[in-house]
Amino acid sequence: MLNKHIVLFFIIYLSQSFVYAQKVSLNPEVGINLSSLHHSDSYQDIKNNTIGVKAGLALNIPITKRIFIQPGVYFDMRGARIQEEFNGLVQENDYTLNYLQIPIHLQTELPIGVLGELFVHVGPYVGWGINGRKEVSINNIKEKAMDAFGDDEEQLKNIDFGLNIGAGYRTPFGIYARVQYGYGMGNLSNISSESIQNRVWNIGLGWTIGG
Repeated sequence: MLNKHIVLFFIIYLSQSFVYAQKVSLNPEVGINLSSLHHSDSYQDIKNNTIGVKAGLALNIPITKRIFIQPGVYFDMRGARIQEEFNGLVQENDYTLNYLQIPIHLQTELPIGVLGELFVHVGPYVGWGINGRKEVSINNIKEKAMDAFGDDEEQLKNIDFGLNIGAGYRTPFGIYARVQYGYGMGNLSNISSESIQNRVWNIGLGWTIGG
């Protein structure tokens, strides 16, 4: 009798999973990044954050009625301005970093009646630096420019990974807005004694299609 109940449970579970699988939806999204580079050296500090754009899309793959897996792919523009001081000289390193980012989020939703729904999500991401520039200025005089990604000590590794966490609101028409924080865990520095990591706030506007 117990075995029959187990079999029945799995049949019901699989049938519900099949129904949910038919409700896969697509989320195209654009947004604004406010990003910085966190540096381990105490004599270096962030002068200001860098504004960039983010655009891409994700799938909503339901695993229950209110829980979704969201794989996505985005063009992600990041950067920072890092300031150093040596013997009265002020050096500024301006980074513009363009990534192809692939996140996989776990999202849950909370309906709020006719007003739509609230949602929260969390999950890892991997980013590939596709191109970028580093400009070096001393006392506001431009000294040199180079590719930001590479194997030199003055460049950054082009592989990044970390964790995204965010929350948002979706209207009954499928249009949504969200705020997300990306906590970079990968060390971008080519110098073994230091650590450089991405940090980014994102505000996004998207549209849930289908489902």
